Amino acid sequence: MLESNQIEIIVQDARTLKPLIELNGSKSSKSNDSSSETKLSNFSPPYDAIHCGASVEQLPDWMWDLLKEGGRIVLPIGPEQGVQYLSFVDKKNGKPLITKLHRVLYVPITSTSWQEERWKEIEIDPFE
Repeated sequence: MLESNQIEIIVQDARTLKPLIELNGSKSSKSNDSSSETKLSNFSPPYDAIHCGASVEQLPDWMWDLLKEGGRIVLPIGPEQGVQYLSFVDKKNGKPLITKLHRVLYVPITSTSWQEERWKEIEIDPFE
């Protein structure tokens, strides 16, 4: 995709793509956040580029497995209460090459169940 100067943007929670790795090239997945099947057009892993808008303490294996050889992940890496760096993670010969760009402060990546429990703790209905 990057060589052809065309980019297809798929806006989706990447955690819902984990089943695609196991299905080895399926064009759809069941989303944890909805009962409907999510269509991924003609595009399935591995990807040339991945952007993650939440911090991780270390790169998750499931995200790494979604990246094509020669591809790049852009994400903040670091502890929730510590120094984080917006970073490039390039896949070179199957190994991660991490380049720290600059210090940032992002919210951590979470699960749907963690988010639901947090809403209960603060007694707010997110859908009101």
